[in-house]
Amino acid sequence: MSALPALAASSSLDSLAVTELVGPSPVMRGEDERGFEELLRRVSAALQPADVVEEMYIYDIVVLIWDVCRLRRIKAHELNHIAARQIRELIKPFVVGNVGEVCRQWELGYEAGAERVNAALTAAGLSTRSLVTSTLELSAFDLEKIGQIERMVANAEARRSAALKDLDRYHENFGARLRRALEAEEEGNLKVLAPPIGQDGASG
Repeated sequence: MSALPALAASSSLDSLAVTELVGPSPVMRGEDERGFEELLRRVSAALQPADVVEEMYIYDIVVLIWDVCRLRRIKAHELNHIAARQIRELIKPFVVGNVGEVCRQWELGYEAGAERVNAALTAAGLSTRSLVTSTLELSAFDLEKIGQIERMVANAEARRSAALKDLDRYHENFGARLRRALEAEEEGNLKVLAPPIGQDGASG
């Protein structure tokens, strides 16, 4: 009987099939489900999982990557909110109409809001770039909130790195098992093929 371990029938497995085994999707409402699936496909294509164990490792890694990206979006949103709050105070004298609504449109990324805010900041002798790089002020509450997000990002990145190391160890262990199996297989074949000692010249 062969000592070789059973290998996957195909080296290119369905990267999304594992999602049926792991429960609810990690994608929150409002996030891009297709974006997550595309990320999973691309990472799977790069790493070429050979079995369901590797698929599970890759799925976990992609979920952690997704978590990191989500937390970075949350951080950017918080910084935009802080900037919008300060912009509102800076441009009050230069905006006709509801300055709060103008800043809200800027915060949400609407082009019309961005144009009005940029025009008002220019009138105030500032720019969005100068505000972010030199004059943006964070309160103690802001600093704590941003700090919490950064700690969560660092934690998710550490878990992602640990998952990658686990995948490396799995590959190493599998390689070692495969080498031992191959050695046993070769040794068994040699015993079968080699004639028993003393048989040479026994006839005659």
